[in-house]
Amino acid sequence: MNIDSLPFTESVLNVLRSQGITSLYPPQEQALDHVLKGESLVLSVPTASGKSLIAYLALLRGLAAGGKGLYIVPLRALAFEKFEDLKQLLPKGYRAILSIGDYDESDSNILNHDVVIATSEKADSLFRHRPDFLKEFSVVVADEVHLITVPDRGHILEVLLTRLKRLKREAQIIALSATIPNSQEIADWLGSAHLKSDWRPISLVEGVYHKGTIHFDGEERKVGTGDPVKVLVKDGLSRGGQCLVFVNARRSAESEAKRLKVTVTDYIEGDKLQELSELIINSHGESSDLVERLASCVNGGTAFHHAG
Repeated sequence: MNIDSLPFTESVLNVLRSQGITSLYPPQEQALDHVLKGESLVLSVPTASGKSLIAYLALLRGLAAGGKGLYIVPLRALAFEKFEDLKQLLPKGYRAILSIGDYDESDSNILNHDVVIATSEKADSLFRHRPDFLKEFSVVVADEVHLITVPDRGHILEVLLTRLKRLKREAQIIALSATIPNSQEIADWLGSAHLKSDWRPISLVEGVYHKGTIHFDGEERKVGTGDPVKVLVKDGLSRGGQCLVFVNARRSAESEAKRLKVTVTDYIEGDKLQELSELIINSHGESSDLVERLASCVNGGTAFHHAG
């Protein structure tokens, strides 16, 4: 489906086009049927298959109908990301607000905005102090809804959605996840439509590296021996790709990025990296050890990303 056929203003469509979005993926097109009718939906599709766009379109439909939107996320970092996205996407005259800190009197200003982006804990705090807040929202997005199963945090999201179902039955709930195994059960609980798909824009294959060879299902590729991470990074970059390395701690993320600079240098254009490094330092106003460490890594072709 081409986005030109979407029932949104030309300014919204222009924003989508500016981000390289000209058509919808198959799961997005299927989900849109429910979204435009104002129906609740549990959407379970792989990462990078376009879940967020469906949530944004649901919010835009709700705003056009005179309602307000709430976007619930599990992490502050994710809240900032969604806030920046929505600031660009919202039509002129509509406002989004980020609410992630401790409850205080300034939160009384929240309902002067059209979309609230909040962590589960923050939303819970708001509604404990002002239960009537929930009635104001006609569209509620629960991002990463699979975290409802996490013992120490999931109950917060579960209680939020339970309150919403009780206080405002007509609200549209959009629950998103790439990994939840029981998405149909969640949909039944919410009384919503259910869409599950394995479609993804780029195929994903799994391999195991052992003694210089990556073993895929029915295929092998020799990549050389040595430090496994460095070998795999070289292989990925030499094939024109990018590499994402997962580690288990902030310090490890930084040390691994620093360690891989030498490996990456041969594949990167130095002038662009210098520009990016300077941009990182200048955009933070004042320097800090963390900013300088990140800029140093970027100047060598790597970067680290963690909750700090």
